[in-house]
Amino acid sequence: MLVHLARLMDPVVTSVTVIGHAELHSHLGLPVIPTVAIADRQIDFMNGVVAALRHTGVELNLIIPCDMPFLTTEWLGYLVASAAASRADLVTKGFCSVYRKRSLSKVVRSIEAGIRSFGESMSWLEYETIKKADVLRFDPDGYLLWDIDTPQERSLVEDVLEKRRSRNIPGW
Repeated sequence: MLVHLARLMDPVVTSVTVIGHAELHSHLGLPVIPTVAIADRQIDFMNGVVAALRHTGVELNLIIPCDMPFLTTEWLGYLVASAAASRADLVTKGFCSVYRKRSLSKVVRSIEAGIRSFGESMSWLEYETIKKADVLRFDPDGYLLWDIDTPQERSLVEDVLEKRRSRNIPGW
């Protein structure tokens, strides 16, 4: 799924980097930045955001989790364009987000203050959320922002992909 997502992102970003463990991901042929726990907490999505923002040399940073199989290049391009037109630290819908480099210190402070979730960390940032109506333009079936965390959800994804293939939906 990482390679699939990297291919989706490639047309809309200057480079694609995996945030994670080099020993698990280096065989994919993508640069890997290690994630390090901040404030003695377990490594999680927000630690990955910090690792990405510490490493980046660009102002806008598209950061997505690796478990969203229905994302599209068109949606990611729209998200990046929306962030470029915004002055917010963060432009987001679900876990698909574009962070400005300047948000790094605020994200680190939120983690150090004990914030555990993406949603709670947003309160430390100036942010904009993409409206549901805008998402629906890219997502007629309602699957775009699905993430898969369980074997049951993976089975549902396989069913949806099979239905899309049988309907000859382009790209599937």
